[in-house]
Amino acid sequence: MYKILFDDNFYINFTKNEKYMKEFRDFIIERTNFNFVFFHPFAENNIKSFHLSYRQVNFEKYILNKRRGKKYDLNQVTEISDPTFTELNFSKIFIGKMFYLKNLIPEINEIILLYENAYKKDRKHDKDFIFYINHYAKELNSNIKFWIEHDLIHISFPDKNTIFPARDICCYGFEELRSHVLKSFQGDNDKMSKFEDIGTEVAYRNHYHYDNRLTQLNKRKAKKDKRGNEPKRKIFVSDCGETYYLSIDFENGGFEVFDKKAKYLGQYRFNCCFEKMSDPKNHVLYLN
Repeated sequence: MYKILFDDNFYINFTKNEKYMKEFRDFIIERTNFNFVFFHPFAENNIKSFHLSYRQVNFEKYILNKRRGKKYDLNQVTEISDPTFTELNFSKIFIGKMFYLKNLIPEINEIILLYENAYKKDRKHDKDFIFYINHYAKELNSNIKFWIEHDLIHISFPDKNTIFPARDICCYGFEELRSHVLKSFQGDNDKMSKFEDIGTEVAYRNHYHYDNRLTQLNKRKAKKDKRGNEPKRKIFVSDCGETYYLSIDFENGGFEVFDKKAKYLGQYRFNCCFEKMSDPKNHVLYLN
C-alpha cells in the first residue's frame, strides 16, 4: 500500500511550486493507483494569506473529489525528532505525520515528494517504509523507474505508434540534464558517463531493458578508433509489445533507434522526441 505525502515545504512555498505540484498530481492520478494523504488544519496557516490558503484548499479538494486522497486530523499527530531526517530539513510535525501513518497503517509504504532543497541530496529511501521522489521528471536511478518495471506506475509497452510510451514524464527534465552536460562537462569520459545515466533512466521508464549480449556484440563489430579501442555502446530492447532497440548516442546525448529487423529509424532526444534521420550507413545495429 503506497501513500503520498508532499514535503511540508511545498506548502510553505505553494506559489512557487504550484505548477509542479499540479503536474505531479495529474501524473499520479493518471498513471498509478497511489493515493495522497493530507493533514488538517494546515500546520503553516499563520503565514498564509486568505487567497493563498484558498488556492491550497482547492488543490487538495481536486484530489479529494477524484477520490484519490484522504484527510487526517493534525491534532492527533505528535511532534517527533529523528536524526535520519535532519539533513532533509523535515519539521518535527512532518516527521510526526510519517510515524503517525506508519502506526495507523503498519503495512504502509510512504512516498515523500521532496521539496527542491531536499531533492538535491538525492535520497532514495529511509528506514523500511519511506521512499522518495526527488523530481518526477528528471531524477536519475529513480524509484519511479523501479515502480514502472513492476507496473505500480502504469506505462504501456512500445508499439508502432509510440516508441516511447512514457514521453509525458521524460519530455522536459532529461533534456535539461542533457543540455547541462553538453555545457558543463569537457572530458569525454565524464560526458559519456552522464549520458549513460540519463539514457538508462529514460529507457527503463519506457519499458526497455539493458541487453548485455547485443551491447558486447556491437562493441566487437563496430569500427575501432585510431588506438584500436572499442567504441562505447549501451543497447536496450523493449520488454514487450513491438520490438525496438535503443542505442545511446554518447557523442551528443540521445538514442539511435532501430526496429525489430535492425532497420535504422532515426535519432531521438532524451525527451523522446524525434530529432533527425542520419545516414543509415553510419548507424548499424548487429543482432547476431
